[in-house]
Amino acid sequence: MPPAWSAVGVPCRLVTDQVNARVVLATAAATGCDLPVDIAAMRDEHDGEGARLADIERAWRVGAAPISHVIAIERCGPSRDGRPRNADGADITAVNAPLDRLFTAGPWATIGIGDLGNELGMGSLPYELVAASVAHGGELWCRVTCDHPIVAGVSNLAAAALLGALALQRPGWSAALLDWLTPDCAGRLLAAAVRDGGAVASQRGRRAASAIGRGRIALGCARDRVRRDRAGLPARPRARLRRVGARVEDDHVAGR
Repeated sequence: MPPAWSAVGVPCRLVTDQVNARVVLATAAATGCDLPVDIAAMRDEHDGEGARLADIERAWRVGAAPISHVIAIERCGPSRDGRPRNADGADITAVNAPLDRLFTAGPWATIGIGDLGNELGMGSLPYELVAASVAHGGELWCRVTCDHPIVAGVSNLAAAALLGALALQRPGWSAALLDWLTPDCAGRLLAAAVRDGGAVASQRGRRAASAIGRGRIALGCARDRVRRDRAGLPARPRARLRRVGARVEDDHVAGR
């Protein structure tokens, strides 16, 4: 998302913590854009290359381009007992800096994107809904709210949908935004995250691979849908997926 916005003249920056810094830096470099990255310390104090959250907040407020919107994508936040929890309900405090304090600290508008309920912003969803709908939902539900929650089956695809919506709302931005909404672009950034950033799949390796495959297909479909809407053409029928060997192909993306 940040490189797409940078392409239309909207200054952006990324923030992550020390645990995830290598992956984020590698992915940011692969975009070919000059994207500033704030790396937060795992705790309140300055720690090596990690900055204090208060220092990052101060920079966001008084910088040459003060922050107007903060978007959290799949960022785990504190549950009801204050501890961030993963999909299994396990406490991951040791590897998850409290970026929720930065998310909620300023006058900026907040957008929270999630797919499970343990992400920043998902506190805008009723606790009872998450507890009843998601395994371990009562344990992992994030209590942090946001101004605009976006929920999807896969968080990355919700972020892509936001780009697609902007492409429709701002016709002058459409071409530049859609250049980043492609399966090839997603694959290039994913490759950089793994090759240069050392990213690994979770213990749900099969589920992660499936989500990545569906994501590449969905990006192509979303791009096609935006273009057809702009041209006043009806939407295509829902994509037909078919398995070819170890791959999953989509007739629309392949152009057939």
